[in-house]
Amino acid sequence: MGIGGSGIGIGGYGGSDINASCYVDGTSGTPIILKQKNISSITDLGVGHYILNFTADLASETFVWAGQADKGSGVADMTGTHGLGTIARTVSSLTMRTSTSSAKDTRFSVIIMGA
Repeated sequence: MGIGGSGIGIGGYGGSDINASCYVDGTSGTPIILKQKNISSITDLGVGHYILNFTADLASETFVWAGQADKGSGVADMTGTHGLGTIARTVSSLTMRTSTSSAKDTRFSVIIMGA
């Protein structure tokens, strides 16, 4: 089964290869997980800096991840995917940065594969 039940894979990965994913609303100041797969909670470490905690540990910390953040103006920014943000990977969590600006992102999504 692929993304959204379409059977379409991403770069050789299919939907069953997605280890974790989430869609988060940060507009209220406290991030709220709107949709998730294998994400138990989110920790807000400051502006655009989060820890995503996995419900079940991944097999390895060598997973790949990608994401997108919306600053509310339709401008997408996910500095972590460009290596500019703080990223730490463990089998139980992903520490990530969506922005290096002083403004909170309104919403962001992350997908984790390959563990």
